[in-house]
Amino acid sequence: MEEERSDEELAEVESEFRQWKSAWIFTYGSLMWNPCFQFEERRLGCALGVRRSFCLYSWEHRGTPANPGLVLGLLPQHHDTAQQQTLECGCTGVVYRVKEEDKRAVFAALQLRENRPSRCYYAVPRPVRLLPSEGESGDCSGEREVEALVFMSITTHKQHAGDLEDEAVLAMLCDASRRGKSGTSLEYLSSTLTTMAQHSIPPDTHLHHLHQQANLRLSNNSNNNNKQ
Repeated sequence: MEEERSDEELAEVESEFRQWKSAWIFTYGSLMWNPCFQFEERRLGCALGVRRSFCLYSWEHRGTPANPGLVLGLLPQHHDTAQQQTLECGCTGVVYRVKEEDKRAVFAALQLRENRPSRCYYAVPRPVRLLPSEGESGDCSGEREVEALVFMSITTHKQHAGDLEDEAVLAMLCDASRRGKSGTSLEYLSSTLTTMAQHSIPPDTHLHHLHQQANLRLSNNSNNNNKQ
């Protein structure tokens, strides 16, 4: 059941919309392969200073309130991480440009998609480096920086899971009972990695590791069950 928005929260959302001066939107999870809006241009881009993380419990699309799944959110970048891609760039994803006259409708659609049943993301403009498109030179000579709307995790929200240890993430990825109306968290992770590969987005080594380990664990469990 969707929570009723307070006047204060509605005012915050309206303020977020008014801060969105450009027409670019940065996406890093399901919006990469399933945007909920029409767009004029699609590019690859790197949001500076942030990183992907399985830091949000999903109560609707990948789980239920009683048995939540996990989805990706954006958190401030670690500066001491061993993931060199994250250190050098931030988070690479798909950037969409919409028509100026469509911004209000697009923002409303994003709120409905991302912040239901309750508001667990906030929207904020952040610098995003546009990367060369397919067919362009790969030497980054075509790069330019834009300000794009980015959905960040609200770390005080009750759906915020925090920086979970890999073991906790893997346990939830491998639990098929944690299923929402869009499927499981492992299916979500698979779709994310598939989309990144299709768009030639540099691989996220941590997500690949989680995916590999989850599938290996499920395969071992299946083999053990067959032997019994």
